Amino acid sequence: SNKEKETPKVENFLELLRRERQLLGFYISGHPLDKYPHLLKRFKTRIEDIEEEESLYEVSIPGVIVDLEEKRTRSGKYMALFNLIDKTGLVECVIFPQTYEVLKDKVQEDAVVVVEGTLVTDFETDKRKLRVKKILIPEDVEKRLKIVLRFPEKVINGQFLEKLKKFLRRLSDPYEGIPTYITVYSSDGRVFEIELGREYWVLPNANNLNILKTKLGKYADIY
Repeated sequence: SNKEKETPKVENFLELLRRERQLLGFYISGHPLDKYPHLLKRFKTRIEDIEEEESLYEVSIPGVIVDLEEKRTRSGKYMALFNLIDKTGLVECVIFPQTYEVLKDKVQEDAVVVVEGTLVTDFETDKRKLRVKKILIPEDVEKRLKIVLRFPEKVINGQFLEKLKKFLRRLSDPYEGIPTYITVYSSDGRVFEIELGREYWVLPNANNLNILKTKLGKYADIY
């Protein structure tokens, strides 16, 4: 159906961007983070804030890993250096061997991640670097989200609910889905919140969350 066309598969979009960056050194068709608005909503720090707000120390920043290199330390263990980019800038990140051993699988070139760590100032360059303590991949965050669909009472009737149920079933997974609610606003100002049965709980991956936003727009809140 044409709705499917409107929401290109996230994997394809990310693959296209990866190729653009390999060939040209930058993205043209968009930015990988465009497909993860739910990450940006949950983690509000942007890379430009690092230089602007001196007081920032412990941060969690969504971004894309680029220019990844592994270095061998004198003790024979491996550490990693990479740049994290978002739409506002770039910050150099360093992962020391002990942490790198644990996080290795999540540290991939072109991966969308949330990096948690401590900002330190590099004495030589006077620039701030991020010492990485933890890396979340989108799936780590998506599992903890909740979905609320908000509708005014006037749009709700039998036909509307049938369509909504059919739509949600396509995106749902009773085992891996996340809590999905409907909030109804009545014309006299009352608010009802209904928790849907598990067969309507949306499976939280970037594809489904983007389809949800494309179809339901302002009615869908993901947080």
